[in-house]
Amino acid sequence: MKDSESPLAPPSPASDQAVGSPRPAGPVRSRGIAGLLRGVFAAVHGAGAALGNRDVRRVYFRFTLVLVVLSLVLAGLIGYGIWGLTEPESAGGYLARHLGDVVAMLVRIAGLLITAMVSPLLAFLLVGLLIPVFSETLFLAGLRALDAPRAQALADQPGLSIAASLWKTLRLLLHLLVYTVIAFALSLVPFAGVVLGPAVQLWATGKILGWELLDPFFDKQRMAFAAQKIYVHQHRAAVVGFGVAWSFVLALPFIGGLFFGLAQASAPMLLVRVLEPSPAPASAPVPTLVR
Repeated sequence: MKDSESPLAPPSPASDQAVGSPRPAGPVRSRGIAGLLRGVFAAVHGAGAALGNRDVRRVYFRFTLVLVVLSLVLAGLIGYGIWGLTEPESAGGYLARHLGDVVAMLVRIAGLLITAMVSPLLAFLLVGLLIPVFSETLFLAGLRALDAPRAQALADQPGLSIAASLWKTLRLLLHLLVYTVIAFALSLVPFAGVVLGPAVQLWATGKILGWELLDPFFDKQRMAFAAQKIYVHQHRAAVVGFGVAWSFVLALPFIGGLFFGLAQASAPMLLVRVLEPSPAPASAPVPTLVR
């Protein structure tokens, strides 16, 4: 790759490609089952690297406290609504009156599973919208331990405008809400819905969570929403695998929110080991996660 095409090269003022057009993707090794596994292993290895990072620990608890509280509030509100909607017929439940108690109970199970997956991500998107500095600080701290020159190059970039960042996050929120409505609608399918709904929600949550965890990188590269969408699609298996791995952790009742900061700080592992690997010096070869 030429220097002018480097992922860290500043945007060209003549073409404005960094803002409106998709950047060339890194090495295409993130598709199919192998790509999915690479994403999962990047989440595991990234968590280990972030745990030992002093810079990550410095901002971890402030970031996590806000997310835990917001996640629990959202889970409580959404869960309360689903619980009331799926009350048995004897208690005047709307769904039970039209579909029967058994189907209503299956919808309740599927709905609560969907809530457990969607509320942490919804909280994460909202905090990213309101306090973006937390995510950027954790991401750069994690990246600095893996590739200090790249971290410094990214830190020196101005990033997207506030308006562009807000618009991108709002569009991701809209995508999440649409997927959640689809997943909940599928959960209404008798018997099969208890599997279909959560499965669709898990895929959607993994994709959007992986996307949002890479947001500090996209922002510093001044990649507009359309360019990010193409980039994520080109690396969809690894991004979904990474996001799904963290979705299971973040969906853990009560304690899942404690791992938000760890998830964000682990995202650089996905970037430098899977999506856009740095050239390895002879004395320190880059480990391969999945061949």
